[in-house]
Amino acid sequence: TAAEDGNVDVWSASVSRRSPRRLTSDPAPEVHPSATADGGTVVFASRRGTAPGIWAMNRDGSDQRRLTTGTDVRPSISRDGRTLVFQRGAVDTTPFTLWRLAGGETTPTEVNDRHAMRPALSPDGASIAHYWMTPEAWLLAVTPTAGGPPAWSLPISETHAARVVRWSPDGRA
Repeated sequence: TAAEDGNVDVWSASVSRRSPRRLTSDPAPEVHPSATADGGTVVFASRRGTAPGIWAMNRDGSDQRRLTTGTDVRPSISRDGRTLVFQRGAVDTTPFTLWRLAGGETTPTEVNDRHAMRPALSPDGASIAHYWMTPEAWLLAVTPTAGGPPAWSLPISETHAARVVRWSPDGRA
């Protein structure tokens, strides 16, 4: 994302030509883009229209369409574009939770009811790395995309929760 003329939009740039191209231009900010492995589909969060939500578009910015209408941010799309995970509950008084849209579904499914945020879908689409807040500690956790409790977690400092979680390309780290 980049801000030009006071508006935050999604942009793309060719690595070889380095020529940036604006993909969105709605007055509402568009943030947290995530793309499929081939770059054919890009998802992002926006407060367009009457409600915030997750949007999708083609790599050239065409066919922009709303996928969700909740207080949804931080989308992470699978390499093949068949699974989308995101954080819901962008209000300070509401615990953040993880949600999923998979295989052409139109209604999101809650992955878990824990205070979790900043999801990153694994390369194979089977797991979600995310931050998990418990009354006792802040944790980095890995939860199955299908739902349920975290498969494992690691205590972290509160200051780390402002960071973005990413997987290695092979999904092993």
